[in-house]
Amino acid sequence: MYTLYQPILIAQKDLDQAPKTDSKTTQTQGDPNQEKPKENGSGGSSWISTLIFFGVMIVIFYLLIFRPQSKKAKEHQSLVSSLKKGDDIVTNSGIFGKILGVAETTATIEIAQGVKVKMLKSQIAGLQKDQEAKPSDKQK
Repeated sequence: MYTLYQPILIAQKDLDQAPKTDSKTTQTQGDPNQEKPKENGSGGSSWISTLIFFGVMIVIFYLLIFRPQSKKAKEHQSLVSSLKKGDDIVTNSGIFGKILGVAETTATIEIAQGVKVKMLKSQIAGLQKDQEAKPSDKQK
């Protein structure tokens, strides 16, 4: 009958019967007649294809992400610099109002009759469109 330790003992006997080798001879030098594998030049071009791949990825990121973002930032900057008294605006938080006064970095906005708010000009999202600013006759 087999026990739990029997396979371990059989493996130990096989190791004891194995031929003993010197530690210096365990490193094989290889067959001197065996030819070394020749490189066909494909290893040298792999770094070029990697550079081309990363270059293409950088161009794609520039065209799809960075360029449109900078265009949008320039448009917003021109909008902020062209704000004047009397413009109907909408803020980044969705508040509609009318500009009562403009300073260098701030604007005073009337959001309801008699309710004035002073806010940064950079937080103005854009000008109101005529359709959104005036209630339609259908609501009456």
